[in-house]
Amino acid sequence: RDTIRTIFRDFTSREGAPALLAKELERVAIEGQQAARLREAWVSTGLVARELEAALNALSGIAVVKEYDEALVRKIVSSAEQGSIDRGRKVFHSSQASCSACHKADRGGQSLIGPDLSAVGSGLLPDRVVTEVLWPRRQVKEGYALSRITTRDGDVRQGYVQASRNDNLLLLRDFASNALFEIPRESILGQEEVGSLMPLTAGELGQQELADLFAYLFSLDGGE
Repeated sequence: RDTIRTIFRDFTSREGAPALLAKELERVAIEGQQAARLREAWVSTGLVARELEAALNALSGIAVVKEYDEALVRKIVSSAEQGSIDRGRKVFHSSQASCSACHKADRGGQSLIGPDLSAVGSGLLPDRVVTEVLWPRRQVKEGYALSRITTRDGDVRQGYVQASRNDNLLLLRDFASNALFEIPRESILGQEEVGSLMPLTAGELGQQELADLFAYLFSLDGGE
């Protein structure tokens, strides 16, 4: 899995490479567990490349929620009242949902790539929680809007743009390592805001799993 993640990172570090890899994946016969492992490895990188994500979803037979649906939001909020907090905790920490790969919830430690969710149940209205989980790119939390920087030599970096006192330098914080990169502005060919790096994995869950997951998230009030 580490080798696969390294390959994905190498491809996303070069302009146009993710789209080429996506086209190749569409041509090969990969299915079942092999396809699922490829997609899980991609999700665990936290990187964003829409064409590659779509190709891996197709190989895995994944049909995620694509459009915002207010009626579905209300239905899920209601179903969470009958959900199991204990089962929802297991869903949160499962490899399928992959939530705990990026977020802290109720097991101590520090928040990782994404926002700290340990008090999400008391900090946000239920419908807002559902919306942000199922449609994470609809409204990105301040400070977690991912940027893609392409330099003139074809290198690509993804991270969070930081305030800089030097107008000639762009500061980019790597979302995984927290390393800070100084990129001369004269070397930048393109700068694109790609929104949230959160994958759409929650859209793959069944109705009962969603009810349990949100029952768990709604219960998080900052207590241990």
